[in-house]
Amino acid sequence: MDSSEPVRLSKGTTNSREAYEDYLKGRYYWNQRTIPDALSKAIKYFEDAVQKDPGYALAYSGLADGYVMSYWYTPMSSNEAFVKARQAAEKAVKLDDTLSEAHTSLAAVAENEWNWQLAEAEYQRAIELNPNYATAHQLVCAASTWY
Repeated sequence: MDSSEPVRLSKGTTNSREAYEDYLKGRYYWNQRTIPDALSKAIKYFEDAVQKDPGYALAYSGLADGYVMSYWYTPMSSNEAFVKARQAAEKAVKLDDTLSEAHTSLAAVAENEWNWQLAEAEYQRAIELNPNYATAHQLVCAASTWY
């Protein structure tokens, strides 16, 4: 590696301040999902983040989460939402298999595709990787009512 190249502390992070700011704005709007257009704004910010840093696993995870929630809170079709969500979640896991957020995103996609085995395995993996990631605990509790 060239010593002039920036070094990532974790594969899931970015060295781009702009990509990181877009990711944070995306999460801000994702957390306001019941507000009209909040999910559209979240997805736009996550897309901007991955455009600025195509190796930013957290941004792909956010993008997947945005598409999953779009199905529930917007008129986006399930086919469109879950195809895009699965692609983004799989990309996040591929970029950083140690990222709890990425496994949580993949679990949420699997759950909404009624793939209970995969959902449970991915939620367990997410919690194993980061027992402090509250979203994984929240979603696995909600999912446990389904299976």
